[in-house]
Amino acid sequence: MLDLSHIPNSPGVYIYKNSAGKIIYIGKAVNLKKRVSQYFQSDHALSYKTGRLVSEIADIDCRPGFVLAHS
Repeated sequence: MLDLSHIPNSPGVYIYKNSAGKIIYIGKAVNLKKRVSQYFQSDHALSYKTGRLVSEIADIDCRPGFVLAHS
């Protein structure tokens, strides 16, 4: 299980990497800890596609402080 304790409650960008260090997903969030934690809740709450993504995550890189633009 990944350690999520280092993830801040601030806005920013999160990057998921697989075991080879390849980026497999990039997302943005107003609250990084809340958003990233949602991926690691009960497997029943995840779609098949999201479940597959989560099963491949080996490392999480968070970049707090990025400005989130409204589009």
